[in-house]
Amino acid sequence: MATATVDNEFLAIELTTAEHVLALHGDVRVPRAAITEVELLPDGYAAARGLRAPGLQIPKRRLLATMWTRKGREFVAVRGGEPAVRVTLRDQRWVAVLVSTPQAADLAARLKDPA
Repeated sequence: MATATVDNEFLAIELTTAEHVLALHGDVRVPRAAITEVELLPDGYAAARGLRAPGLQIPKRRLLATMWTRKGREFVAVRGGEPAVRVTLRDQRWVAVLVSTPQAADLAARLKDPA
């Protein structure tokens, strides 16, 4: 399962080896300075939107892909029924990242707290 970590400078989303292969994607690392909004969501899969580019999708259970939205590309690594955090970005490869984690509330609080 993808893991999200945050330090004073970066938000990092690290994928497992299997996720790298299935998503056709590498790990994601974005600077905290690029974060414009942090949103805590009760169900990551339900919060995903857009058209899926190559990646993995198991309906209502798992989504690991780049999603194309009206605003641009969003990296998504979510599980159905698990809380998630959507982080809106500026001047980055993606307009947002959406990641599920059992500690979503803690991750959102750390991202909202100034470094």
